[in-house]
Amino acid sequence: VILVPSKELVAQAESHLSDLMVYCKDCIRLVALGAEKKDVQEGWLKSNPDILISTPGRLSELLKNLPQDFLQMLRTRAETLVVDEADMIFSYGYEDDVNSIISHLPKSCQSFLMSATLNSDVTALRKLILHNPAVVKLEEGETDGKLSQWYVGVGKDDKDILIFALLR
Repeated sequence: VILVPSKELVAQAESHLSDLMVYCKDCIRLVALGAEKKDVQEGWLKSNPDILISTPGRLSELLKNLPQDFLQMLRTRAETLVVDEADMIFSYGYEDDVNSIISHLPKSCQSFLMSATLNSDVTALRKLILHNPAVVKLEEGETDGKLSQWYVGVGKDDKDILIFALLR
């Protein structure tokens, strides 16, 4: 389950994940709950997606109307919760929706909060979702001069082979 604060970010996350899944679209089902009608989205959810992207408000609203067998499937199959732009989730008024969604997830669900800032909303969300979290803070600072940065310009069709070559 991936939660983002706006429909635009739902579409953006869907686009990026679709690009990453180009070779496994046949075996991984991705559902993005964007601007479509609720009855269409309910049908998509009943197909038991592997990856679900939504705003907290839309997912919480749909969970109220779904049958118990889907809710049971969510409680048993959900492995990961990702909250992107966590610093904006509560500022958009999604606190109750996040609470509702969490109540439908298994306690063993691994959770990730992604945020550009660590404000009081992120701290509150962190206390709500995470248990014994590891916090990674990236700060600008001086380096020892051993780090180098470079890039290779390639065409869109050659990106996969370049990544393969670099990782090999």
